[in-house]
Order: sequence, then C-alpha cells, then structure tokens
Amino acid sequence: ATKYEVSAGGFQGSFDMLRLALRRSPIRLNVDDSELTYLLDTLVKLEALEVKSDTWKDAASTWMSILELRRKIGVERGIAVIDCIAGDQKVLDALGAAKALFDIEGDAPPDILARLSKAAGGHIRANGYSYRKKINLELARIRRVRDLQMRGVALVGTAIAAALISTFNYLYSVADGVEPWWLPPAVVLGVLCVLLPAAAVLVYLHLLHKRKSAGSRLGGGLGHGA
Repeated sequence: ATKYEVSAGGFQGSFDMLRLALRRSPIRLNVDDSELTYLLDTLVKLEALEVKSDTWKDAASTWMSILELRRKIGVERGIAVIDCIAGDQKVLDALGAAKALFDIEGDAPPDILARLSKAAGGHIRANGYSYRKKINLELARIRRVRDLQMRGVALVGTAIAAALISTFNYLYSVADGVEPWWLPPAVVLGVLCVLLPAAAVLVYLHLLHKRKSAGSRLGGGLGHGA
C-alpha cells in the first residue's frame, strides 16, 4: 500500500482524502506526479520496442534505464513497479548478457536477440497493462488530492475576502447609526466560533501525523538495531 491508497467512498473515504490533502505538501505532489508520468511514458516505450539486430542495444539501454530509475525516484508506486520488474530473474539475466556484449561490432548473436525478446519483451507484454493501470490509478489519486488543496486555498481566500467586506460594511453602518454598536463584535465572535474548532482539528491532525512519523522512525531504528 502507498500513502495515496485511502478508503474509497463514504465519510471515511472523504475524511482520509482530506487528511491526505492536509499532510502532503504541494511540492511533493508535483514531484510524485512527474516521476510517475515519466515512468508511465517509459513503460509505454518499452511495450512498443522491437528487438532487432540493429536496435537491440537501444532496447537493452531503455530497459536498463528503467532499473536505474529505482535509485532516483521517491514515489512509492513507481518503486513498487520497478521492483516487480527487477524481481524477474530472466529479465536481469537477459540484460546482463546484453550489457556484456555492448562493445562488439557487427550483428548481435541470435541468442541475445532471443533472450531480450522473450525474457524482457515477454515480461512487459504480460505485465505492462497491470503496471499502467496501477500507475494511472495512483496519478488520479494524486491529482484529486492536489485539486482538494487548490479548492481549500480558494475557499480560505474567499472566506477572508467575505469577512473583510462584511466587517467594513458593518463598521460603515455603525458609523452611520444604522446598525447597533454591538453587532460587529458579535459577528467577530461568531466567526471565531467557526474558525477555532477548525483550527483545533488541523492542529490535532498535524500532531497525529508527527506522532506516527516519530513512531515509524523509532520502529525503523529498532529494526536496524536488531
């Protein structure tokens, strides 16, 4: 399971998605989106590759770039997909044999072409759809979280603007003697009664996240110590 896999539907699903929107930074969301999009594009290229005597080096290089990407990305779904590819020993053996012959001149040995086509090509033909489906689902979740964040920012901005306009209108009315003097403080008090519980919920979620993060680090430290 990844950080973006939350309950689907109902109140719990909406709450989990909102909590994720509060916890995940916009920068991290953009990075995760970019990494998964790049991996998805590369997988599509792999599925379209044809291993021929004059293209086998390019095909092998593309496969190797996927495995090397494992050390460069941080998005969990992308790492899981690459780990699945790397877990196929036939793919690793075929790529290792191809890499050993990169410096040869002329046509590649038929055995290398067959291994790249059957092992590496067979793997992506068998699993490519599943990989793309999981990545696309994760991208949809990421973009939904980002959309919630943007809506939240817009909502806060609208609320602040409305509060300022209302305050100025009430002050103007009080100055003209239209409204009683106690109405503006009452309005401010009402706004605080709404904002303070919301702020308390946000603080609680933040502290809960810090506690879980500290627990994860402690557990990892004990695991390494063992």
